[in-house]
Amino acid sequence: SVLGDQVRFNALFSKAKEVIAERADLFDLRHLSIIVWSLCNANAYDKDLFVKIEDHISNKIPEASAKECSLIIWAYTNNVPMQYGTIKKLCKQVIEKKEDLDTWDLSTILWGLSKLDPFSERAQTFQELEPVLQNLAEEFSAYEIITSLRAFAELQLGSQQTFDVGFSAYQGLLDTINYQETVLGIYVLGLCTHVDITKYNGLFSQLQERMEKFKSLVLVDGKQGLSLIHIS
Repeated sequence: SVLGDQVRFNALFSKAKEVIAERADLFDLRHLSIIVWSLCNANAYDKDLFVKIEDHISNKIPEASAKECSLIIWAYTNNVPMQYGTIKKLCKQVIEKKEDLDTWDLSTILWGLSKLDPFSERAQTFQELEPVLQNLAEEFSAYEIITSLRAFAELQLGSQQTFDVGFSAYQGLLDTINYQETVLGIYVLGLCTHVDITKYNGLFSQLQERMEKFKSLVLVDGKQGLSLIHIS
């Protein structure tokens, strides 16, 4: 029965939380990040447990790899608050390991940091990551690059060069982008008030044309539909 399944599920998570609380020091950062993400998505929030896990994460951050930094941010963003001391350590380590970041790492870190409550190190961290974005621009997927530019644009951060390089890479992938990536492109262009947006009039027109093509698909095949994109 549904009730029986829920009881067994609760018992399983209760036991899992006991084990995690007792042995958290034995888990590496990758596993601790997955545990945080899993508990949050299972609505198994336990404040004391999360404090204990974050303490272990915070202690391990000075030895964290670039990938581990991105996984920590991925686990916490939109799931559970992170203490300022942990954020500060994390930003310092991200800057230390910035040359090791791949495109997923970078887009995840930028998106995640943009969603946290304001903190003093954010602008400096974004500034340090701009050259990394520029160097990796041609390696991004469309979703990764537009998500990265979105993070800069929502915070009104980023230089003209960063947006020029980023939008150029995004535009080069235009024939392959899906509906969500098209919507995000239009959304990000609308946020770019701190850089010269006249440079992107051609891109905006191309995105509008793609939107019309997506609408045509709906008209041609009544079985297809456009998913509503909630930008958060």
